[in-house]
Amino acid sequence: ASQRSEELVAQRTQALLEQAIEQRLAAMAKAQVLQIQRELETPLQITADLARLNAQLGLQDANGSPLLSISREELSALVRATTEQNPKLLGTYIGWEANAFDASDDLYAGETGNGYDGSGRFLPWWYRNADGSLGVDALGTMESETLLPTGVREGEYYLCAKERKRSCVIDPAPYEVGGKTTMLASFTTPILVNGQFMGIAGADLAVDFIQDLLRQADQQLYEGAGEMILIANNQRLVASTRASDKLGNPASDLLDSNELENLRNLQPGSIKYDIDHQANPADSHIELLLSFTIGDTASQWTLLLQMPLATVMAELDTLRNALDEQQRSDALNMTLVGLLIAAGGLLAVWLTGYGIAKPLREMVERLALVGRGVDRDAQLLIGEVIEQKHGANRPS
Repeated sequence: ASQRSEELVAQRTQALLEQAIEQRLAAMAKAQVLQIQRELETPLQITADLARLNAQLGLQDANGSPLLSISREELSALVRATTEQNPKLLGTYIGWEANAFDASDDLYAGETGNGYDGSGRFLPWWYRNADGSLGVDALGTMESETLLPTGVREGEYYLCAKERKRSCVIDPAPYEVGGKTTMLASFTTPILVNGQFMGIAGADLAVDFIQDLLRQADQQLYEGAGEMILIANNQRLVASTRASDKLGNPASDLLDSNELENLRNLQPGSIKYDIDHQANPADSHIELLLSFTIGDTASQWTLLLQMPLATVMAELDTLRNALDEQQRSDALNMTLVGLLIAAGGLLAVWLTGYGIAKPLREMVERLALVGRGVDRDAQLLIGEVIEQKHGANRPS
């Protein structure tokens, strides 16, 4: 019965510990996702503000006059100031449909500087140079349907907002910025005037900070024994503590079949906890996937945590060993207590027997002395007893 009780306690303890491990990994994943979302939603807020401002230029009051009047030069300066005041951004831009800004594209036709491409269309893009200075150019390839190696269209940053009429996050891709490869994501918001698409406001953000964020978080979880991987909406790698050289590659270059299956079946905004048992115990691992959105966009990114099963379950093994040791200690203590109780019982029996035997032994010794005539007092006492008995038997 005791062994069954101990086994039941061990089973329940294991279940509770496994639940605690799942909750710990989930809490870690959620904490990282919150940080990532906070950083990625900042450029979305900036583009939303720019888009609202631009939309005011297309609205009219009751007299048909614009609600807001601002020149192209003033608006370009505003885009420049936005880039300057947000050092994390690599660039900020607005791109209007042809002749939609002020119906004056013809006045700027042929100009190729200050954010123009020769068509007269208003397309200022202010970007940050490697030395931190700012430059200006015109947006390009806006309507291009050509597919890039990442699987998205060349003009996705413009076409997505135009087609969906909602904010978009263009999945990160590696670009050469300042002589080094940088994972760059674009965030765009449509300029809508009375529901009609008039253009976009956008911002570019280097997402390399996520790599550093995950690396720091990974060191806090089982002393860096696991891995953290961020996967974009297009199923490509945004960050990885395991293989930083594969960023921008398909997730299938890094994930195993079980992880890919869990990724495909993951519902938006959900979390998946799974233990992948392998023939080689050293390859068995826990995987936790957390899906999340960015702002009000349709983009679904996924954070994946991988932990070696042996490392995570080391706590359980430690507890199990402690229980086994306690069980052995309890058995030894029970044996010692049993021996002490048995010894005490034997002592009590001996003392009781000794107490009963002592008077008998003394009587035997007295009788022996009487028989030899040594104990005079005993003889007199016996004679008196005999005399009284005889006297009681005489007739009166």
